[in-house]
Amino acid sequence: MAKNIFEDDLKAKNKPKTVEYHYRKVGKTGRKKDVVTYSLHPTLVDKIERWAYHARKDRSEIVEAILLEALKGRDFDPIPEDKPLEL
Repeated sequence: MAKNIFEDDLKAKNKPKTVEYHYRKVGKTGRKKDVVTYSLHPTLVDKIERWAYHARKDRSEIVEAILLEALKGRDFDPIPEDKPLEL
């Protein structure tokens, strides 16, 4: 068997792409929303589903409200540009 040598690919920035589900759709009110897929702990999913059921809201509205409250007043530095690896 031949060995896979990835050193040349790293130098050329031909890194394998990861699968990312990130697209935009129009929400109920007509504004565009980003749709992103994340993995959550099953107990959190259960709590979100029960909260959404009793509040008569969509799960995405519940998650959005939780994130807005958690990130209120916080500011982050931008993500730096991807630079080639120096080997």
